Amino acid sequence: MGDFTKFSDQQLILLLKQDKLSAFREIYARYWKKLYSEAYKRLKSKELAEEVVQEIFTNFWLKRQSLQITTTINGYLYLAVANQVIDHYRKELVR
Repeated sequence: MGDFTKFSDQQLILLLKQDKLSAFREIYARYWKKLYSEAYKRLKSKELAEEVVQEIFTNFWLKRQSLQITTTINGYLYLAVANQVIDHYRKELVR
């Protein structure tokens, strides 16, 4: 199981739940640029976009055992970006 690039997203999720770090790395490699681009488009800040994506992937790894992805990884992660951006703006309003 060396080349994870050939695995489907569903297979990667199953491997991720088995604590396979290589599955996480593959998901990260597939989606980091897309998520960063989406976050940057909404936040207009490189640093904030990087923070948002890093937070998403950190939570993704920490919650890997309990992940309930009913759509695709792509959809799940894009929704996570949207939620993180909304949280960022809420925090800014409070300040």
